[in-house]
Amino acid sequence: MRVAAAVLIMVVAFMDFFAGAYYLVGGRVENWFGHGAAMVDEDETAAVLLVHGLERSALGSLFLVLTGLAIATGVELLRRQSSGLVICTGLLQILGDAGSVYLRGTVHGTNLVAFIASVLIIIVALSHSYHQPSSGLTSTAAS
Repeated sequence: MRVAAAVLIMVVAFMDFFAGAYYLVGGRVENWFGHGAAMVDEDETAAVLLVHGLERSALGSLFLVLTGLAIATGVELLRRQSSGLVICTGLLQILGDAGSVYLRGTVHGTNLVAFIASVLIIIVALSHSYHQPSSGLTSTAAS
């Protein structure tokens, strides 16, 4: 289960990278159009575009940070270390996907995959077997 969670979170890191780029670029474009609308005295439209642009840019930045965290989490899962990082990444991933669903208004398959991966890595981090060394490396004392 640990290896499956590590592979799945690496796939989610790939998706996070593209989601981050999409939201960051989309947010910057909305800000640009918002500033253009403000120049022609469409204050209400400009304000809406600026707020949406800032929300998208913030979410894009979060997804780009999550890309690095997800890669580090996958490595830590394979090395059986740092359950704190794994839990933190899982919770941030759930937060990022909730923000994505909020902005788009719909749930997509990528959100479901990321949510399943997040829950899986949290379960693995909290499981008892994650912290035990593998059976081949332990030594028993002869009595």
